[in-house]
Amino acid sequence: MENWFSASLFLTSADVTNLQVHEGAVPIRELLDRYAPAGYTSVRTIEHGTKLPQAELHAARLDISPDHLVKLVGYLRAAHGPLRPSHEVSVVAVRATHEEVKAVAFSRAPAQPLPIRLDTHIGPRVNPRHKCSSWSTVRRPIEKARRQGCVETLLIDEERRIYEGTVSNVFFLRNDGVLVTAPDDVVLPGTLRAAIIEGCRRCNIPVLFECVALDEISRYTAAFITNTSRILHPVEAILNGEDEFLLPGDTPFIDHLRDEVNKVLKLRAMPL
Repeated sequence: MENWFSASLFLTSADVTNLQVHEGAVPIRELLDRYAPAGYTSVRTIEHGTKLPQAELHAARLDISPDHLVKLVGYLRAAHGPLRPSHEVSVVAVRATHEEVKAVAFSRAPAQPLPIRLDTHIGPRVNPRHKCSSWSTVRRPIEKARRQGCVETLLIDEERRIYEGTVSNVFFLRNDGVLVTAPDDVVLPGTLRAAIIEGCRRCNIPVLFECVALDEISRYTAAFITNTSRILHPVEAILNGEDEFLLPGDTPFIDHLRDEVNKVLKLRAMPL
């Protein structure tokens, strides 16, 4: 990870100011904790830092206009200077006050879509529809309890039905070709989740909105999680207590859907 940048956007004047350049780890959690509870979003550029996908959805989380968000991200992208090959600019922005949005930005290469293992935790989000900065604090003990070798934790209920990850949405491909994910009203409506659903509609993949039970995993031929940094990340195992539920990892279906989602992101992108 390279140096990170911070800046403030003042909505009353549409000015971006207070640019600072730092070295070392990005204090994203410090930013979120400082202004909790507040709306926030995480965005990532595409096409080597020249476009911002789904600006409308991200801006709505901050209650600002897409043009304001594009201006802020574009300012941070310009301040960064030349990017390394394959790198993009990631930005975390929080609505600090009625008049101000604060953001930190850094560059990194997209995560490699290698098959991953997931842990589980009983207890879905209390307020899943709102992307609130206080969730950063709530999820901390869940992340600390995560078993070694797992990169994400799925939130489940007492009946072992799967809702979402702590920072991701999750999808399962049923053996009849139907893609299954939790209903809109019980999970965070992730921006990449929306792109996946649109991609499925574009290539006629049926989507069913219901929670998958761990005890029914054998009915599914693939699974993946998704968020801004991961796009589509295949799942090879889900751990729950002493149980281990195995999945095939990457599949031709996931590769195909990843291509469709990238097309959607390009279609829904605004130039910086």
